[in-house]
Amino acid sequence: MSKNNLIVAHPNLQDPNFIRSVVYIVEQSGDGAFGLILNRREKDISLKSVFSGLSEKASRIPVYYGGPVQPDIVFVLHKMEEDPDAGLSIMEDIHMGSSIALIERLVENEEEMVFIHGYAGWGKGQLENEMKRKSWITVPAKKKDFPFEGFKDGAHCWRKTMGRRGGLYRYYSRFVKDPLLN
Repeated sequence: MSKNNLIVAHPNLQDPNFIRSVVYIVEQSGDGAFGLILNRREKDISLKSVFSGLSEKASRIPVYYGGPVQPDIVFVLHKMEEDPDAGLSIMEDIHMGSSIALIERLVENEEEMVFIHGYAGWGKGQLENEMKRKSWITVPAKKKDFPFEGFKDGAHCWRKTMGRRGGLYRYYSRFVKDPLLN
């Protein structure tokens, strides 16, 4: 597997940090992997509650949960490649930054952006082992997989992304989270 892929949690993956998660793999090397969960919008958390010094516009901007590692770190996914603080280009027209100056400019200009706190991280060989155990299904990433491109509903994103693999995976995408509630 390489970067620019999504990994989709198998329906049997019961780790509460990753149940029905869609994770964008930002970087992977022999030392491990770094990714961002894209389909977990935080309830009742706005950017203003994270960065109190921002304008009132920030109170309307949601924050997503990127993973259990370092939840105090905030990343912003955006499309302002010409910005001097744009950060890392992670896909065509999509950048990942974290500078407060960039965040302030994005908020004030009301640019398309997604704020994610924390990240998913795996040590050397850890993600590969989880892939061998079939905890994750790999799906090529597309720009529309990012929250500002389309999905807002996390459960719908998981089903849609899982279903893109077709066959048995389309069947998995129809699994209910808890059959006892059906």
